[in-house]
Amino acid sequence: MSTQNDQDFKALFRSILQRAIGPDKNFVKLQIKKHIRKEIKNEALKDALRELCSDEEYSDLDNWFPDKEDEKNEEKEIVFQEELKESLANLTIDDVIKAVRKSLSTKKRCSRNGCDKFVVSGRVCVSHGAKVKRCSRK
Repeated sequence: MSTQNDQDFKALFRSILQRAIGPDKNFVKLQIKKHIRKEIKNEALKDALRELCSDEEYSDLDNWFPDKEDEKNEEKEIVFQEELKESLANLTIDDVIKAVRKSLSTKKRCSRNGCDKFVVSGRVCVSHGAKVKRCSRK
């Protein structure tokens, strides 16, 4: 189920594509695909569509693709990269070996944070409250 905003967005691009002729239509489709794949920024997409848009449609493009959004995303990406570098710098060889062993295991691990024991029942180990069935034979 698509929202009203999605429908407006699709209608805007349909109207632009209807006015485009020949290579312009392919160019518009290519630019939209590149934007979806994050290969080009909002400004580049708006510039590519400028010649095919009316002034009203171009102002709609400003609403759909604000220039400031790119700056915020770039800042977030830089912060994320720095945090990733810091966390990787703090890793020891023991942490790496532990993570590899944990990922290779086919048994499930306890859901409590920091616990490396195997699940017995109910997604937890015996230490964290799993009830173990005992043999009923005498």
